[in-house]
Amino acid sequence: MHQRGLVEESRDRFIIVALRGAPQRYVQCIYHDRDTRMFCEASSGAYGPTGEGRLRLDPAERAALNALGYVQASPRKNFAREVEIGDPPDVTIAADLMLAALHDGYGAGPGSVIEIQAPSGDDPIAACGTPAS
Repeated sequence: MHQRGLVEESRDRFIIVALRGAPQRYVQCIYHDRDTRMFCEASSGAYGPTGEGRLRLDPAERAALNALGYVQASPRKNFAREVEIGDPPDVTIAADLMLAALHDGYGAGPGSVIEIQAPSGDDPIAACGTPAS
């Protein structure tokens, strides 16, 4: 994904990983600073439905996200953190962090199915194989 688009521009160079059937339980990251860093957010429920449908994280889930370095600046914001991925970028740093957030913060386990959105990623139907990033 980082090989597509200009490194000077972050637009559409992001990825969202969510638990299938629980779309408010997601982590999203976008490249910036010439692909040496990613800004990542973990859902807090602040931007989802209101009322009964709103995501409400329990104290253990919040603590798990905090332990991974995510900070919620306000109850009206998602949890956020910067991720240094180096030069050349080591995208496994962000990938590991995203999967850890799904596991530790949102309860994903071995049988969980995740959904991935990445506008600049390869079309999974058109091309198969091991992704370059």
